[in-house]
Amino acid sequence: MDIEKLKTFYVMAKHQSFTKASEELFCSQPTVTKHIQEIENYVGCKLFDRIGKKVYLNENGKLFLEYAETVLNLTRDYLAKICEMESLGRGVLSFGATGSIGVYRVPYLLKKYLSKYPNIEINLYVNFYHKILEYVHSNVVDFALVADNGEVIESKSLVWLPFCTEELVLIIPPSHRWKDRERVDIEELEEECFIRSNKESATMSFIKKIITERGITIKKTIELGNIEAIKRAVETGLGVSIVPENTVEKEITSGWLIGLKLKNLELKRKLYYVQKKDKILSAAARAFVELLKELYPEFDLS
Repeated sequence: MDIEKLKTFYVMAKHQSFTKASEELFCSQPTVTKHIQEIENYVGCKLFDRIGKKVYLNENGKLFLEYAETVLNLTRDYLAKICEMESLGRGVLSFGATGSIGVYRVPYLLKKYLSKYPNIEINLYVNFYHKILEYVHSNVVDFALVADNGEVIESKSLVWLPFCTEELVLIIPPSHRWKDRERVDIEELEEECFIRSNKESATMSFIKKIITERGITIKKTIELGNIEAIKRAVETGLGVSIVPENTVEKEITSGWLIGLKLKNLELKRKLYYVQKKDKILSAAARAFVELLKELYPEFDLS
């Protein structure tokens, strides 16, 4: 049902006069007549009784008026809310992130974002790499922030844009025999107990690729669920690990952990902004993208 025709009916029902209705609607009387006839044809009955030159709303018309008022009010409310969302007075921001990004980078981003747009509702999904990409594909989220997991990016339906380069670091406890060194050979990891994250995590996949390419065989590993657990395990001397450097800044500064580099090997990877190619972002999502551009000069949408 055409909203403009419903509006014509509503005004006509209010005035019960073609002349007054056309004056309020700034249209011709034939246009008003045409709209009323089309509505009556649509519902299959007369809504007005014509007696001489006068027009009266009949019982069918009174019932239809309730419907018209409801639809027009809902439409008015909807358009007002859309306008408010576009102006970021309200809205929902739904996005995903892989583990270390979601835990260690996103809170800072959200603090900046919500200081500008305090009425936006946030839905953040933190999960493993492939699960987050499923969310993007199925429109559960508007976009995602994911870490390079070492795989070749092949998806033709997604846009991948690097927004940051992240460095990883080898962490050891302060009591470790390497404590006075700045760098170690990657081959030396073979004799260490390596504290690893879940095999589905982007960080573990990235590290595994590097180790495999260099023919390294780590004889003993302990798998833990997240980076916080890994840090605590390394602190207590259970082994060593490789984690994103920004996740252990506090521990290294406080002396709870020691961060080392690997000889002749830069542990760097890209962090990506990912969205569907045909995705039309909400105003809330567009504002977050603008924040990323502001905070990460490497992020280029062009």
